[in-house]
Parts: sequence; C-alpha cells; structure tokens
Amino acid sequence: MTLASHTDDTVRRGDLVDQSFIDQAHHVVAAIALIRNKEKAEKGARQLVVDGVICCWDCRDEISEVRLKAKPHATLCLDCKERRDPKI
Repeated sequence: MTLASHTDDTVRRGDLVDQSFIDQAHHVVAAIALIRNKEKAEKGARQLVVDGVICCWDCRDEISEVRLKAKPHATLCLDCKERRDPKI
C-alpha cells in the first residue's frame, strides 16, 4: 500500500462517517419539522364550544379545566386523546 492509496482510503472512510452524521442530522431535522407541523395543526384546530363550554370533538364531554390549563388549544378530552394516541 502506498502513502497515496492509504490517504485515499482514510479520506473515503472519513467521508462515509461524515455522510452518516449528515444523514442522521437530516433525519432529526425532518422529525422536528413533523412535530412542529403537528403542533401547529393542533393549535389551528377549532375548539368545539357549546353554551360557552369547551367540549371534546370525539365524545362531546366538557374538557377539564386542568387539561385546558396544560393545553389551552386542546380539542379532545384526555380520555379521547389517549385513545387516539396511546403513547402519551
């Protein structure tokens, strides 16, 4: 192995590692964008108000004051939200 070929191999390995980090960074940025878009969509969703009370779009029950303090733009009660997204 010559010095030139050794240097070329090292550069290529470095390029692959660098590319791997760049790819991971792109995936992280894309995931963050998806989360932000979901949050914007939720904030933009209209709340169901019946007789001045904010109600859940799924079950039509009143959304608790505690939930609204934690998530002022909530459109679902906690039970319905957990049914839709059991990860929370």
